[in-house]
Amino acid sequence: KPRFPAAVEAALAFLMTAPWEEWVDMPEVDLFAFRVPWVHTVSDDLFVRIEAPPRSSTLSFTQDYYIHHDGSTEEYTRQLTLPVEDQRILKLSDWQGSRWTAFERARFSVLFETPIEHFLVGAFATKGIDSFLANMTAIEAALGMRGDFRGQGAPSIPPKKSAGRKMQARIASLVGPAEAKDFDHLYNLRSAFLHGRKMQAISTSEQIKARRIARLVVAALIDAANRQTISDRGAFLDNHTLAGLPLIPP
Repeated sequence: KPRFPAAVEAALAFLMTAPWEEWVDMPEVDLFAFRVPWVHTVSDDLFVRIEAPPRSSTLSFTQDYYIHHDGSTEEYTRQLTLPVEDQRILKLSDWQGSRWTAFERARFSVLFETPIEHFLVGAFATKGIDSFLANMTAIEAALGMRGDFRGQGAPSIPPKKSAGRKMQARIASLVGPAEAKDFDHLYNLRSAFLHGRKMQAISTSEQIKARRIARLVVAALIDAANRQTISDRGAFLDNHTLAGLPLIPP
């Protein structure tokens, strides 16, 4: 079940394609510079009472203080803000128009028939290990196939390579060898957490790497879906497996 209405889910998934990890000043505190404080639903039913949109006064506020020139302190209430430089956030205007059109077109491609958007939104809506795992799952939803695992239908190409190895090759082909190397480390970390490792904190650098790879992978699929009509997701991923294998260590 979606966390938000369908239109909000789509908008959030689209916003997750922006490089927030590069824009925020303190990623160890918060990786994104926005929240979804409320959702206002408009009904076109004439018999439904129209509700007024929430006011800005319903947003989060915090206590702060001001030191006067004489050294005295005055407390006041201000809206809670997230740390990001204005010049960086202005780049968000680039994520309008053609980028949104490309995203909308890609959503109806076979490359997005898996729950990529769901896990992107999950990575935004959660923290720590949950956000890390959501980003890793978004990558697997984007590039994984049932045939990567034995006994799960027709095997993907090449059949003797492990699922993790194939994922790494696809990332190398679509995004780059450096990201494929980072994914190998993160995939082993993710597997350790899911298969018996004692829980401990995920470092900020590892969370950022997982977030960045997920963003770049989704961006690569959006570009691919807009360059050509792709009718066979399996063939598309198999081709990138073969193209990526020479780019990663044997």
